[in-house]
Amino acid sequence: GETLQVFQPPMAGLMSGAAGLGFANMPTDPDKVVRRSTLVDINTFEVPFPSLGLATFIAAAGLSPLDLELQHGKLIVGEHFIPLNHLNQAMPGFWGPQGTFKTYSYYDVVNGKFSPAEFKDKIVLVGITASAEKEDIFATPYTTSNLVISGSLPTPGVEIHAAVVQSFLSHVWFKEAHPMLNLAILLLAAFLAAAAVSGRGPWLGLAGALVVILLVVGTAFGLWWYERLWVNVAAPGVLVFLTYAGITASDYVQAEIARRRTRAMFARYVSPEVVEELMSSSASVGLGGRRQTLTIMFCDIRGFTAYSENKAPEQVVKRLNEYLTAMTEIIFRQGGTLDKYLGDGLMAFFGAPVYYPDHIQRAIQAAIDIQIAVERLNKSWADQGEPPLYVGVGINSGSVLVGNVGSPERMDYTVIGEDVNLASRVEGLTKTFGELIVISGRAVRMLEDEGIEDKRLRRLGQAEVKGFTDPIEVYTVVR
Repeated sequence: GETLQVFQPPMAGLMSGAAGLGFANMPTDPDKVVRRSTLVDINTFEVPFPSLGLATFIAAAGLSPLDLELQHGKLIVGEHFIPLNHLNQAMPGFWGPQGTFKTYSYYDVVNGKFSPAEFKDKIVLVGITASAEKEDIFATPYTTSNLVISGSLPTPGVEIHAAVVQSFLSHVWFKEAHPMLNLAILLLAAFLAAAAVSGRGPWLGLAGALVVILLVVGTAFGLWWYERLWVNVAAPGVLVFLTYAGITASDYVQAEIARRRTRAMFARYVSPEVVEELMSSSASVGLGGRRQTLTIMFCDIRGFTAYSENKAPEQVVKRLNEYLTAMTEIIFRQGGTLDKYLGDGLMAFFGAPVYYPDHIQRAIQAAIDIQIAVERLNKSWADQGEPPLYVGVGINSGSVLVGNVGSPERMDYTVIGEDVNLASRVEGLTKTFGELIVISGRAVRMLEDEGIEDKRLRRLGQAEVKGFTDPIEVYTVVR
């Protein structure tokens, strides 16, 4: 059903002495707050019918309801031009919370307990201010924004009518912003929020969102105070919060996906402990490729090809897996990265993806542990009637390119560069010098440059290596 408004005139005795008539209806927003005033009713009568506040001002100004002129977007009352919204509602100035206008007791006035001078040339409104009259008290902007002080109390209807009269007297009316301006502020707030939140983490993002909200509120207050323009701040505030929540959630999901992808990838190359250290580190792992000083190790079983020719494939694979398992555990224990298996050998490097300043010492210790592990395995294999195996280990340090290499379908985390090739050549020198561990002079000089003297190192001399013009210094480890 449609609501039908009925005009009920006052009693004849009151009508006879009245200077005019006005309706007391007050429109409320969905949140039950009075922010606007319907100044004229154009539906009930053929002529504009004024509200109580407007009728009071008309009578005081010596005007007539016939002097009212309603145009599109404004009401003309004499020399007053009042902006209206699409519902023909105006926004008066709310001059303060309850009690802003001076009030007198009706009992005191009718009993002569007042000074006539106080009412001289004044507009006086008679109404109920007692809070017990629930039907004639309303929430105003002061009620909702000042919840701690006395302004949090609802305002009697008579004071709201007084605010309308005062707006006429003071020429203070507020205008609602055009929907396009509200939309522009909304979009600008969303853009600023996205810029302030993106890539900054939850806490800095929250601070950025709050700054944007303060900026919106400050802009709205400035327009209200200086231009008497009311803009919607609730919608931009909600949108800023939603933007913050959406971007933060998206960043978290993307970061978690990246973390899982990185975890899955590096689980193939390094120990679980290094993976966790990598995940907890804020430093970039340089998946796209970067140059870094690392230590590279090559290991190879001597004579394994000849051994495998006379053995069943299952037996060869079983023994090779035992060897590679032990070697991998040692490399992982020293924080190294398993680059790849090379048939009966392997390639590893130390210092990436998690950088350890002592990567050279870690590689040397891994080489020693490998020889100890091979001796232990040989004893176990001897009990099975298997001949012993010997492993040559070559170590070199230098600047290499480290990162993901391959196609989108298959990427490997590896190292590339001259010093990688040299490490492979150094491993080949283990046969030349008859040593199980050979270390390049480059790695030893790096230790010396850092002021580290490893007394286990013994110089073997110089050696020519394929692909390098000058001979290189080589060392071994004395256990």
